[in-house]
Amino acid sequence: MVRYAILWIPVLVEYVPEIINDNPEPVELSDVPGMPSCHLRCSVDKQTKNFTLYYRLGNDSQENKIEFTHLESTQSGFISYKLEFEDTNDRLTTNLLSSIHHSVYHYVKGLFHQHAFHDEECDSLLKGFCSTNQLKWGDNGVPKKVFTHYIREYIEKLTESYRTLSAQLAFLQDIVNNKKQYKTGVNKSSQLKKDCFRVTGEAAYATSLLRMSRFSVKSKVYNNLSDILIRLEMLREQCVDAYNTLNNAYNNRLGRIGIRFGIASIVLTAVLEVIHICTADNETSKKQLILLDRLVKQNDTEIRNLTNRADSLAEQNELVLRSLKEIVK
Repeated sequence: MVRYAILWIPVLVEYVPEIINDNPEPVELSDVPGMPSCHLRCSVDKQTKNFTLYYRLGNDSQENKIEFTHLESTQSGFISYKLEFEDTNDRLTTNLLSSIHHSVYHYVKGLFHQHAFHDEECDSLLKGFCSTNQLKWGDNGVPKKVFTHYIREYIEKLTESYRTLSAQLAFLQDIVNNKKQYKTGVNKSSQLKKDCFRVTGEAAYATSLLRMSRFSVKSKVYNNLSDILIRLEMLREQCVDAYNTLNNAYNNRLGRIGIRFGIASIVLTAVLEVIHICTADNETSKKQLILLDRLVKQNDTEIRNLTNRADSLAEQNELVLRSLKEIVK
């Protein structure tokens, strides 16, 4: 059987894809629908850009293969292939009627693409474009069809990321403002910040794709991706602000606790001095009373300073908590 695929190799600037990994490690997939597992390995001809994908489903001992023959490449990161395989009617090849399963596409992309701006698993949800008919990039309507496919893939993926991050930010608001779990909030905000930057890194490739597709797709498709990219950037700023605000609030709380311990230490020192004076002999009592008077005055001054600082930190804490409420509205 024969299929034709046009794969987009994520790039930030115009670039003709070249094979950079001609010896990929075998992998075992566990997320292909209807299959317990899928073992993949690949043999590559770097010069011709041809490669053979070998796959084995579940516990099946038989290994099948799909021959990828390079047809053409474009400056915008697209590379076309002819796919040839036996009519095995299995789950993997059946999917090739309309698209390449995201995990298989992800594995193939690893021949051309380094995950420089995101974690390796971050782009595994995109499905590769596949057709029963051969499509040449220069033919009328082909760039529009291919760009639209990948833009819609990004819209679906980034919209889901936006919903997930928004829910995490709302949860963060609840545990801080309602449950007063500041330490948990700091930890959650740190993870949220990392997740935001991970998604932002992937959005950089979507932005690049959007820029190259400007005159190839319908304005509605273009605007839908543009809109989610803008909302993601705004959400990233909110998450970073929440992280900074929570860390300031938590540090202020720790400072207030330290102040209380400091005051208690001063009071304890004064009490011990009194006990020592009360048990001293008559010859030293007068000198110790003079020292005690000085100590009491010094302690009074330090306690006033620490109390003022505690009040100041309390005011700052209230301000940052109010700021957090505004951020997550």
